[in-house]
Amino acid sequence: MLVMVNPELSDNWPSRGLIGFIASIDEKRQAVMVGFGSLEMYAFPPEALMVIRAKQDLYKVLMDQPSGMETADFKVLMRVNLLQESGSQKDILKALEMLKESPGARSSGMETLQNVLDLKNTQSANQSFLSR
Repeated sequence: MLVMVNPELSDNWPSRGLIGFIASIDEKRQAVMVGFGSLEMYAFPPEALMVIRAKQDLYKVLMDQPSGMETADFKVLMRVNLLQESGSQKDILKALEMLKESPGARSSGMETLQNVLDLKNTQSANQSFLSR
């Protein structure tokens, strides 16, 4: 999975805005190992990493909030949603690069990895409870 280091992190994070891939997740240390095209891996907390919203969620944002959004941001999000349809890593990388350059679109079209992991844990717990 491709991720972006949140570009809005403090200056203490020299890697902010970089796009990389998740190599592994260490749940005990609450660290995500990310590579940026080299053999070295870097540890990040999940709240420092951003992912593109699921395509159905992004589509819902596009349909629910078009009037409250800048036209340029809407166009970026529409392109991102179209790139998501192909599902190729090349297109997802293009989408992340577009979002990196557009703070308004980024705030609507991305969420932290922590939010995604929390949602999956909640769904998993609900599934376990319901299957009793």
